[in-house]
Amino acid sequence: MPDSENVLVALTGGIVTGPTSATAPTDADSAWAGDFTDLGYISEDGVTESPSDDSTEIKAWQNGQIVRRMITGSSTTYQFTLIETTADGLELYHKGSVVTPEGGGAASIAVKNPTNDRRSFGIDVIDGDNLVRLYIPDGEVTERGDIVYKNDEAIGYQLTVTAYPDDEGIHTYKFFSSLDGVSGS
Repeated sequence: MPDSENVLVALTGGIVTGPTSATAPTDADSAWAGDFTDLGYISEDGVTESPSDDSTEIKAWQNGQIVRRMITGSSTTYQFTLIETTADGLELYHKGSVVTPEGGGAASIAVKNPTNDRRSFGIDVIDGDNLVRLYIPDGEVTERGDIVYKNDEAIGYQLTVTAYPDDEGIHTYKFFSSLDGVSGS
């Protein structure tokens, strides 16, 4: 039977990042461990999760019909735009570059060509009392959008994070504070 209580809307949330050795979450609503850093405001577009599967079609000789499809590759990315300009956000966008404090709150960043920068990421999605937590133990910014300097919009840092699978093929853990169909819900 349909239940409108099961319709979730991503009203708000947040994104954190930490080293790949960071303490993993075990549920949807505990505080993130101290080795995670909050990335601040995200644009109103929120976060887009994009699974992508590559497949090969096998056709029968007799009639040319597809008789089987084999998955030959798979990946999942998460795209979002940071709209706070912070040292952590700049270092994430400019992979491998480091923000240097200049004193009194001033800082600089010498931008160099990007380097590998694998991290863990966390995404919290909040709809009132319903919480969904995504944990990516091993991810990396693999695409960066343009930075636009314009007088009628926030400076944004568009990032695409690719989630890398572990030895068991797991690339993301999802935790739910309440899920219909599960004992005790």
